[in-house]
Amino acid sequence: MFNKSFGSTQNQHKLLFTGMTALALFSTALTTVAVNNQPVTAQADTTAPAIKQDANFTITKNGGTHTMTIKDVTCVPGGTVTVATPTIEGYITKSKTITLKLSADGKTFTPTTAVNYYNAKEKSELANRTYSEDPTSIEITKDGKTQTVEVGKQGGTAGTIIDVPAPNYAGYKASANTVKLGVYIEDSDAKDSQAYFEQLSDVSYTKEYAYNVNNFISQKVNNNQSVQVTGKLAVATAELATNHPATYVRINNYNGSQYVKLNNDLSFDATISAKGAYHTSATAGYYETTTDAKGNTVKTFKELSKKVNVAVKPYVSAYTVKNFVSAKTSDNKSVKVTGSAAVANAAAAKTNPATYVRINNYNGSKYIKLATNGSFNATISAKGAYHTSATLGYYTTTTDANGKTVKKFNTNSPKVNVAVKPAVKQYAYSVSKLASQKTKSNKSIKVTGAVKVSTKALAKKHAATYVRITNYNGKQYVKLNNKLTFTKTISAKGAKHTSAVAGYYTSKKSGSKTVKTFHVLSANKKVTVKAYK
Repeated sequence: MFNKSFGSTQNQHKLLFTGMTALALFSTALTTVAVNNQPVTAQADTTAPAIKQDANFTITKNGGTHTMTIKDVTCVPGGTVTVATPTIEGYITKSKTITLKLSADGKTFTPTTAVNYYNAKEKSELANRTYSEDPTSIEITKDGKTQTVEVGKQGGTAGTIIDVPAPNYAGYKASANTVKLGVYIEDSDAKDSQAYFEQLSDVSYTKEYAYNVNNFISQKVNNNQSVQVTGKLAVATAELATNHPATYVRINNYNGSQYVKLNNDLSFDATISAKGAYHTSATAGYYETTTDAKGNTVKTFKELSKKVNVAVKPYVSAYTVKNFVSAKTSDNKSVKVTGSAAVANAAAAKTNPATYVRINNYNGSKYIKLATNGSFNATISAKGAYHTSATLGYYTTTTDANGKTVKKFNTNSPKVNVAVKPAVKQYAYSVSKLASQKTKSNKSIKVTGAVKVSTKALAKKHAATYVRITNYNGKQYVKLNNKLTFTKTISAKGAKHTSAVAGYYTSKKSGSKTVKTFHVLSANKKVTVKAYK
């Protein structure tokens, strides 16, 4: 058994101790007293006034009885007081505090539990050792629990300290190689006296594993339908890993256990059900094969790592739609949509790569195959369209109960919605180098400029032949030369600005008359009239 009991240590409190002065901590009934001019709440068995006096009591030191004095201890007669255990140089005691009971007459202090001091410098002499009659027990902490274990019959000289080797446990690492025991003897004058031991140091055991599970990630994928788990093992204890190499990792979540075979580099990657899953654990190990009494083969999973538990990360789409633009064409009959797919979750994108983009607007859905670089470019109807959305995804093919092939579009990006931009007018030509300057007389303005092709396809349909010049005085038309430049002198009366637009004429008979119509082929170019220089 573990030595002798020294009484209960419950309700003990740490106490400030200066020199040999102690502060009262507790008794039975609450009473406020003062120690060293500081108020302290103590408890008492009676309503008698507290007494402040020196406390003389006995302790065990070097195996013998000694008297110790603590000055200025305040306590009520019949009550108890807890004080910090005094320090004696060169000696060790397990007690952090001492509880003293004051006699009813207020004259005698007695410790409620034995207090032993052991010589920290002297070792037990073999010749003077007294041995225990029964195997000595010590307390250890293993697997998070306090356990009492035997360490054989021990012996020592009263008042000294002995070191007992800490027990060894396969697969565990001890926090210390030895445990210190204080030796004390009871009834030293009697023939049947024996040694008892007080444990002065602690030892705890940590489970040793062959492997650690590193970089463990558990994340929802497939639109929250599955959980993908990835990670990699690292050798923690080479000897243990050599004895039993890990070959599998056990994955646990709400849905049970799944055993995943490790890759050659000790990594793993698996997909499990996401139903009700909030946490996932991983434990490395191997299978041990045995035969039971009936001759059946039994496979048992042997753990080689500590279980690692992580929260399941929320679903992150495999892709996002980037640079999405929806704009009407110049004829306002169609909408041109452009954009590209960008990877947001590499693991999910690797499992299900996006191959199509679904474009939606007022007229329904259109599925466009992505280019090799992930971009898309398509034209859809503009009828009633004010907004356009894009969603990336991929097709899966299944067979229904009737044997019919069913194609399903699976999305793997959030839907991006944009307003349809209005059409930008395209012109065949543009007016350049436009200048408008008054002549010396200030009565006229000389207008010069050039016309250049902006859109070849449109210019090919209709060639510009004239420029219409407009100012305060109205419109005038000037024919373009072969180089598509022009010069025209117009009235300066009231003119502050001049504009020019390229175009061509068409003629149409209307009764006996011929009607000429000027068709615009460029945007209107406007400049300020400059003064003569």
